[in-house]
Amino acid sequence: MTIAQSRTPLPSPFIVMATQNPIESEGTYPLPEAQLDRFMLKILIDYPEHDEELTIVQRQLVPHPELREALSLVDLTQLQATVMKVYVDSCAHQLCRRTRRGDRLPATVGSRRVGRLRLIRGGARAARSASLQASRALALIRGRDYATTDDVRTLAKDGLRTGSC
Repeated sequence: MTIAQSRTPLPSPFIVMATQNPIESEGTYPLPEAQLDRFMLKILIDYPEHDEELTIVQRQLVPHPELREALSLVDLTQLQATVMKVYVDSCAHQLCRRTRRGDRLPATVGSRRVGRLRLIRGGARAARSASLQASRALALIRGRDYATTDDVRTLAKDGLRTGSC
């Protein structure tokens, strides 16, 4: 990481999770389109359903559980290496190219209706990184060593919001 000509090494792995609350966004500025593809996915989370909200409230009324490590940094690094070995063909790249050409994309991505997904055009860096990595990781979670078109489609809406397909 470099700030004002000063370089600081970051640990590996290094993960950033960012949140935005539109209600409290007064005084903040949206990121320029050219910076959005530095994020892998933009996942929109709506208000919880009634039962989900009750569960959230109930969890606040009891002592918090003791935190324990679920995954070590060594295990995470090994998982990242395993994700890189998951096969994915050119479908992710083709999806990004279609957004740049303005082609009409499928009306459904996964189980959600998305209409004409051309929110932000996915660049070349996006096609080779975020789309591929996310679909590879999803395939691994689903128990496969290869990514399918369905894996790419499942993540397309969240990726296209950032320009990372």
